[in-house]
Amino acid sequence: MADEDPPLASGGTSPAPAFGEKTLQEIEELRTKYPTARGALLPTLWLAQRDFGQVTPEVMELVADTLGVPACQALTAATFYTLYQRDKPPEHKLQLCTNISCMLYGAYDLLHFLEDALGIKAGQYTEDGRIYLEEVECLASCGTAPTMQVGDRYVESLTQESALALLQEIGVSV
Repeated sequence: MADEDPPLASGGTSPAPAFGEKTLQEIEELRTKYPTARGALLPTLWLAQRDFGQVTPEVMELVADTLGVPACQALTAATFYTLYQRDKPPEHKLQLCTNISCMLYGAYDLLHFLEDALGIKAGQYTEDGRIYLEEVECLASCGTAPTMQVGDRYVESLTQESALALLQEIGVSV
């Protein structure tokens, strides 16, 4: 019985991704900060996303191979955490937290407001593909609820007015 995980890649014809020397050095530095290679998995996935723009199955396999961890660990981490973009990233990804603190401060009203303003439901792209709206479980900002992450930026204490201003800032005419 083989003790290796099967490849995550679907066997397409595009060349396999590879890390550059600078990223490999960063990964080696990360590995020194953790007692096991698995401990460096999340930050290495982040570096991979930075380099490749998204964390595809091929990139997950590269990360696993580079760290010497089973491919299933990279797959589990990359599919569990919302910070890893597995699809082609939109120009603007709006992630609205609807966990308990945000919910109590009106996150669902804001979600419906955003859905109406964008003409989509959570989990969908706008017709032009520029914006993706996502309902997420927690953004770890309970003290400033409701919170939405827009790309790498947090928008806290969100209101319909500030959400409208944000949509206008990113070029949505409402």
